[in-house]
Amino acid sequence: MAKSKQAKKKRRQRRQPQFFEVMPTMAMPTLPTLPSISSPHLEEQLVAGAQEAWRYGRVGAQEAWLYGRAVADDAGTLARNLGRSLWSRRARAIYISLFAIGILASISVVSTMAISTYKLYASDISSPSALLSKKKTGVTILDRNGQVLYQGYGAQNAAAVPLAVLPKSLKDATLAAEDPSFYSHPGFSWRSTFRAAWVDLTHRGKVEGGSTLTQQLVKNAILTSNKTFERKFQEIVLSTELEQRYSKDQILEMYLNEVYYGEGSNGVEAASEAYFHKSAKDLTLSESALLAGLPLGPSRLDPNVDPQAATDRRNYVLDRMAIAGSITPAAATAAQAEPIHAFSRTATINAPHFVFFVLDQLRTQYGADAVENGGITVRTSLDLTKQNAAQQIVASQISRLTSHNVSNGALVSLDPATGDIIAMVGSADYYAPGWGAFNVIAQGQRQPGSSFKPFAYVTAFEKGWNGASTVVD
Repeated sequence: MAKSKQAKKKRRQRRQPQFFEVMPTMAMPTLPTLPSISSPHLEEQLVAGAQEAWRYGRVGAQEAWLYGRAVADDAGTLARNLGRSLWSRRARAIYISLFAIGILASISVVSTMAISTYKLYASDISSPSALLSKKKTGVTILDRNGQVLYQGYGAQNAAAVPLAVLPKSLKDATLAAEDPSFYSHPGFSWRSTFRAAWVDLTHRGKVEGGSTLTQQLVKNAILTSNKTFERKFQEIVLSTELEQRYSKDQILEMYLNEVYYGEGSNGVEAASEAYFHKSAKDLTLSESALLAGLPLGPSRLDPNVDPQAATDRRNYVLDRMAIAGSITPAAATAAQAEPIHAFSRTATINAPHFVFFVLDQLRTQYGADAVENGGITVRTSLDLTKQNAAQQIVASQISRLTSHNVSNGALVSLDPATGDIIAMVGSADYYAPGWGAFNVIAQGQRQPGSSFKPFAYVTAFEKGWNGASTVVD
């Protein structure tokens, strides 16, 4: 093999280029006849100069050709030597070492990020109540029996219910719509994650989430909604940790009690009350499918905003349930034929004079930030049932005294033993323009009237006056 290579090299060195084998046989081109010139030697000089230029050009071309061949041979030799050097045994060992170092460095970075994420959110996932209260904002004011008087500054209606009391149709519809493999994955799906990453890359943007139900719970309850790879990494880490801490049923229960369904409703119980005016345990198959489809786009799929979009989404969820085998095709068809009857949530404030009296106290004692962003719930002394009775009393008394030009009234009921405010009606109509919001009794700076007379009489008696004394006013 070595002799053959040396022989080829010698033949290549002896061989002359085809170009220069032809060149010596080329005849000198015939020059055109020049016009007669006065100098007899000028024509000979021109011919001689042209021949000399031809010889120099030929020699220069030959040298350039040989030099180019030499450079090409040297470049080829250099490339072959470089290739052998770059793939030598030593080079391969270096490559393997660098690759291993890169893998170890990547593992170290990922592990550090995972530990940092866990430490940062450890307290937030320590219990279901901590997880579900992480993003609570605003303020909720309750009466003494737990009835809601007011929710504001982002506070949302939420009521937790055990998974055991919820209908099977709701659980099956939620899994069919959001995560069919919920009970088999470890908290995240590699297939969905890679599919989402591929879609994101091919569309030059982040257009698909690929999140499991556990990941959605983590994102909604703890993390932000920013579509970043850092947030996605944190989501996977925390989802895996949640799967280690809690059972699948516990995670599903937390999800159903936390996810936002629109109409100001967090959690399925609040959503059922808002849309259907019933408890979640009484939902029908059609209603369960409708609610299960809403988290994809609570505003866009709201049946009060776009009934057709809500219907299409409900029917899609029912089809998915039939494919999964949780209902029969006949049951899906029957539920799809049912018309949607949904109510629109109406925001009301019970005992408004009292509510804003309490809000003023909260701002004074804890500051405006605690009221607006603290996620606080305040249980008050007011009894909503007695408050409603007080409002009826005020309205009735005003009606009886209309002939005496009475148009407004107020009532404050206190517990004399504790000083608790049981009812507070600041005016006949809080929403009356101009004067309705004015709290006549509790906060109005008014003349004391006849309530001051006993003090005046006692002072007069102490001075020796009596019932017969005359006072000119």
